Amino acid sequence: MKTTDLTKLLLAAALPGAAAFGVIPVTDNFGIRGYIDGSYKNLDNGGTDKDSLEADNVDIDFLVSTDKVSAEIHYQALNSTLEQAFLTLELDNGISLTGGLFESLLGFEGDEQYKLYQQSTAYDFGSVDKDHFNRNYQQGLRASYKMDALSASVSFVDNAWKDNAGKTGGAGDASDIGFEAFISYNAMQGLTLGLGTAQGDEGEGSTIDDYYNIWVQYDGIENLILAAEYNSYDISKKDGDSWMVMGNYSFGNSIAATVRYSQTEEDTTFEGDKITISPSYSFSDNLLGVLEYSTGDQGAPNAQKDFDYFAVEALFTF
Repeated sequence: MKTTDLTKLLLAAALPGAAAFGVIPVTDNFGIRGYIDGSYKNLDNGGTDKDSLEADNVDIDFLVSTDKVSAEIHYQALNSTLEQAFLTLELDNGISLTGGLFESLLGFEGDEQYKLYQQSTAYDFGSVDKDHFNRNYQQGLRASYKMDALSASVSFVDNAWKDNAGKTGGAGDASDIGFEAFISYNAMQGLTLGLGTAQGDEGEGSTIDDYYNIWVQYDGIENLILAAEYNSYDISKKDGDSWMVMGNYSFGNSIAATVRYSQTEEDTTFEGDKITISPSYSFSDNLLGVLEYSTGDQGAPNAQKDFDYFAVEALFTF
């Protein structure tokens, strides 16, 4: 991108989410965007009932664009966390270089609530989170190529994984250097394929050897979005795989509904499945209301626990 018009640089930031997300231009080269997310949640996990009413996220992004270089800083205000901070240099022929702290490209679901079609992520089974890869942040260097329907990237990062405490973006050191590759292709009108892998040694900050991800999204039918994903990985010297299928249908301009089924299995230690029903209502271009009911079971194969999850979410974007 060689334009200095920031509003053109950051169009349609809501992909693949259901919430509109624009940019507040401050100057021709500087803008701000963000969102505020709050929710009421109730989780009945094997007979243990828990309620919460809280602000979940207050996220502010600062964006700068010049002729060949752009920069982004993503700041999570509630817990004073720097999520992302990176520079991108645009070269010729669709090639770009990005360096800093950035989000992994692997996985269908995004790292922020405005990128989701429902309130919860696919591989969060009640009180057990098996979402090992989505919302993962890394420090390193990424080379990308984009031309017409094809985009590809290769990243060398300090650590390809979340560490054992669930932290990202800075858990690694020189002994944990990881590798990530991703290809996205618009095979036909409305059909997008994503294929990627991450590889890394089991250093101090990682218990994962390798990860493979493939997903497909189809939105060639009016008002309907369909998607499916499959993951395969080695974690703590155990084989694991997970998958999900989902559909989102819009009833006019304001009302939509998502149905999703997801499942995870890690050798003989864990099995989880979940079905989600999630209607949403757009009160305005910037305020989205989301309801979600999910139910399923999780745990060791011989010690499964049923869970029921209900959430009411308000998401304001600016």
